[in-house]
Amino acid sequence: MVLVLCESAMHLQRDNLKNRFHGKNLWHLLIIIVAIQSSVFGDNADLFSSISDTERLFEIEIQFSRDIVTYVEALENHAKAIRKYVDLAYPEGPLKDVPDKEAFVANPLNSFGMVKRLGPHFLDHDMANLLADQTLMELQTKLSNNSKVFPTASNFEEIVISLSLLQETYQLNSSDLADGFITYDGQKYQSDFRLNPRDMMEIGIGATNSGWWDNGIRWFQIAEQKQRNSTDVVFSKILAQKVREGTIYHDKLLDQRGQFGATHRCFPVPFDKKLKKKKKYKKVKQNVNYIREKILQQKLFHAEIPSQVKKAMSFDMCSNGVREWRTPEHDRRLRCAFIHHQDPYFRLGPFKVEVLNETPFVSMFHNFMHDAEMDHYKDYAKPNLARSVTGLADTQARVQTRTSKQAWLAERWFTFNITEASASTIPQNNDLSPPPLPFEPMKYAVDLDVPGANVARRIKYATGLETERPFSGESFQIANYGLGGQYQIHLDGLGFFDGQINPHREKTQFKHNNAVGDRLATFMAYLTDVEAGGHTVFPLLGVSAKPEKGSAIFWINLHTTGKRDELTIHGGCPVLVGSKWITNKWIYSNDQFQKLTCPLSESEARYPVLQRWLDNGAAFV
Repeated sequence: MVLVLCESAMHLQRDNLKNRFHGKNLWHLLIIIVAIQSSVFGDNADLFSSISDTERLFEIEIQFSRDIVTYVEALENHAKAIRKYVDLAYPEGPLKDVPDKEAFVANPLNSFGMVKRLGPHFLDHDMANLLADQTLMELQTKLSNNSKVFPTASNFEEIVISLSLLQETYQLNSSDLADGFITYDGQKYQSDFRLNPRDMMEIGIGATNSGWWDNGIRWFQIAEQKQRNSTDVVFSKILAQKVREGTIYHDKLLDQRGQFGATHRCFPVPFDKKLKKKKKYKKVKQNVNYIREKILQQKLFHAEIPSQVKKAMSFDMCSNGVREWRTPEHDRRLRCAFIHHQDPYFRLGPFKVEVLNETPFVSMFHNFMHDAEMDHYKDYAKPNLARSVTGLADTQARVQTRTSKQAWLAERWFTFNITEASASTIPQNNDLSPPPLPFEPMKYAVDLDVPGANVARRIKYATGLETERPFSGESFQIANYGLGGQYQIHLDGLGFFDGQINPHREKTQFKHNNAVGDRLATFMAYLTDVEAGGHTVFPLLGVSAKPEKGSAIFWINLHTTGKRDELTIHGGCPVLVGSKWITNKWIYSNDQFQKLTCPLSESEARYPVLQRWLDNGAAFV
């Protein structure tokens, strides 16, 4: 990795003063963290976009560590060269198996250690050539094949930046991380891997390359402190040079561009003693909460807020929760309730619902899925995971704002009788009309996946919405988030009734949505607990849902007109410790015309879901 420590004086001078705190540029300066988030992951991030894949890499490493130790012992003529690698990567011998590999690799420091062992250490010792030796061919081939899936240099850079992003999001203490601890919400998570000064320097480089100069230099300083009693004079000089170059460039940025900019953040005062004597630094208030105070001035339930400010609000709710955002007036009608919708069966075993916001409606169904169902979903998805994409059917693309892998579980299929469904069931040529259906389409329903069909049916009973008919919803999407996995704020609705889908450019998508409508509602179930981080936040509502295994969050995406409700913009916070598995069921609007009827008054822009449930005797507190 290369530490970016130079930039032309002309470029710095051009942006001088222009990026100081004044007028309409204020928010542009405040949300440096948010601006950087969308670009921290490189094109080769697939290796760490799913904890499931990282777990498999760890399993390979366990076997690799055993084989490589045996290999070293057998090759006397290569002993000195290979022993250096082994002593560095596995000083205590082969790695011990652990009962819960997923939990182990879900700890970012453990995964950092794994990538360090299999990436830079492996490359630095020229192990690929040594393992190509013809001695002990069987073991050698096995080791060589395993090493083909090892992390690349770019993968290591990605995990360094992921650690920096997690530290920024959750305000992690650098000294704790250096000692192998992750502190979150009053709890400390112990890691098996310990950072050495060289690791700390690399994390500092990752932070400075992302623009977080204050955090990066802090890492350099901790590394220098840990290195003081080391006998490695060469590295001590390299580290001292990094500190010196970093502070010089930091002071140049601070003096010419200010403490905050679109691509940087510095300490409030310079390191240079002469520069520190400038009048402007004597008056600086070292208020670390200045940015947050500005963000908290925003008001909830205002969709017109600029997108970058929405991202800043989301970032703050991931970092600090929503306690300071919502008021008693916001929470006045919120409640926990048992829902039965007047069904005799569910009167005996009602659904447990926690209302998180009334309009637009957001709620949490607690204890919704069974352990066997959740295990089935994860087992089905693991061999089928592919990098998550966003967009329409004709224009889908991988993006770095969503770091996860996904699979699709189709719970049901329909085999229509040819005499009742004409050959035009699938629109032909330029015909954009919805396909005709048989008179009783449910006659032709076939359950492809019984647990999935049971869950879809339970969603129908819980929400009162149709989920079983041909055009009532999408297949289940199952997703697993990777190291620091996140999904930046977005709307689930595709914008069909907003005119966002062009019938000529996105013909396939238009035909589909012409038949089904848009995503009226989202039902998202958590298949695992997440030890730290990973909340689902609605920044314009001040709502944050903690991942709770077996529970599901349900919300309405559309206005009664069918247009997207901008207040339902939401995102997934980065996962700090743990493995986050979810499944989504998107419920389409056209099949709900009898289930969720539009209000008679045109002034009612949103569906009064909670009030209807209460009016119909569906809930009792």
